[in-house]
Amino acid sequence: GAYSEGSIRVLKGLEPVKQRPGMYTRTDNPLHVIQEVLDNAADEALARGLVRSFHEPADLLAAAQGLAREMTRHSAPVSVALTRQLMWRMAGAAHPMDAHRLDSRAIQSRGQSQDVREGVGAFLEKREALWPDRVSADLPGFFDWRGEPPFG
Repeated sequence: GAYSEGSIRVLKGLEPVKQRPGMYTRTDNPLHVIQEVLDNAADEALARGLVRSFHEPADLLAAAQGLAREMTRHSAPVSVALTRQLMWRMAGAAHPMDAHRLDSRAIQSRGQSQDVREGVGAFLEKREALWPDRVSADLPGFFDWRGEPPFG
């Protein structure tokens, strides 16, 4: 057949990839196909707002620390300290239920704190919270938060 304007077809969406995948990726190399899928998935996740950014390995820690500061900037200091303690001390717990029990007690304790009343009040009044509880005095008393774990 002769080549003419009528023989030109515009392919939309994924049609070009389906019809001629070899033009877009090296189909003879399965690893390359997987890489393309992962690259496209990452781009799609960014475009859809499922992730906020990508970072080179050397920049990842600084970016993660910046995000952590952003997330905790307005958090109650006792809640932040308690969360850190739970993460550090319970990561090596003998059984997940040990961590669950301690976490449940911590949640109940924080739910009865002055910080909760202040946090809810600040939210309702659309103002910055002024956290009354202090790490030095108001960690829950049901656990030795300051003791050193045994080495062994």
